[in-house]
Amino acid sequence: PELADVWRFLQNHSTLGDHTTIGRGIEWNKPLTMRGKETGNRQILVKEKPAPGYIRGIPPRSTFNVFEVPQLAYLSIRAEDQRVNARPDEWSKPKAILNKSARSRGAWRLAAFPDTEGVTCYQTFIAVWPKTNRYDEWLLAAILNSPVANEFVASREGKTDVTIGILEAIPVL
Repeated sequence: PELADVWRFLQNHSTLGDHTTIGRGIEWNKPLTMRGKETGNRQILVKEKPAPGYIRGIPPRSTFNVFEVPQLAYLSIRAEDQRVNARPDEWSKPKAILNKSARSRGAWRLAAFPDTEGVTCYQTFIAVWPKTNRYDEWLLAAILNSPVANEFVASREGKTDVTIGILEAIPVL
């Protein structure tokens, strides 16, 4: 309620979805855990060293802070491991990457970093690609880490996941 004037002011501005393409990370057709126990598939799908059919990316269970690149590994993009198309051409492009699960139950839900290297990520992360030169990966990460974006998400989402629809609706100038 304290920010009603802010949201009214921003209601006619463009949104993050107007300027970006937003999507979840790669999804595998093999579960990593089942009933809370490891299945052994993690060793197949995530490698510490380069291998054919694997690209650098953010593995499951990675954590990072604002503007901080997490520890990377090599994730399978082999067709036989994918539940849906892994889009390797898209992943090589600059983008911002953020958490899909809320970092906290408070106002600071998001943590994003600019990906200048062109890495992929697991489905528990979200990638935000700029559609034009007006926004680059650094500006997108700054927008996603901002108090406005975090409060926008916190006031509209539940306590756990951040949805692509809400991210697309974040007002931007």
